[in-house]
Amino acid sequence: MTPISYNSKRKLQECHTHLELASKSKDSLEFETHLYSFITTARSITWVIQKELAKEPGFASWWEEKQLFMENDELCKFFVELRNKIEKEGAAPIIAQTEIKRIDTRQLMNKPENTTGIVITGKGIFWVVNGKSPKEMLVPIHDKTISAVTKLAFPNFPKKHKGKILQRLSSISLCELYYKFLSDLVVEAFEKFSIINEKKEI
Repeated sequence: MTPISYNSKRKLQECHTHLELASKSKDSLEFETHLYSFITTARSITWVIQKELAKEPGFASWWEEKQLFMENDELCKFFVELRNKIEKEGAAPIIAQTEIKRIDTRQLMNKPENTTGIVITGKGIFWVVNGKSPKEMLVPIHDKTISAVTKLAFPNFPKKHKGKILQRLSSISLCELYYKFLSDLVVEAFEKFSIINEKKEI
């Protein structure tokens, strides 16, 4: 039988790390960066399972059953489609809304070099650096004098998972649900088709 490899454990840990960082993000840019990393890393877990266990007796039929489930499960399909959009278009669809309670642009500190203005979008409040040039970029403003709340959500979301109806969940809650599914899948795969690798890995 195949030893549990570091690759499978590492990919799950990567997913967990990205999810934790996304949930603690200070701005929409940071949130989307970790969210996209979670989605692309999560998608690779099924590939790692196949690569590591493909030669094990009985794996092919077991995996065929799991694939059929994932192809028809709304949550799994949802994240596969998100990953494809990220890979092909560079971003996933996100609905953003920022509610500003207090802001005084005269009190803002730590202005980046070459700042040409300030812009407020659904995704937050930003410095405009090198405005109206090929080098233009938006830098999130972090300032204690600002009181604002930014909400980010997927425009569409899966209605069911594993036969159960899902209430409208936050983007983080959906990711946590998908992470649990993948974790359970890895555990089941290696319980059936592998032995424990007792070698310590760092």
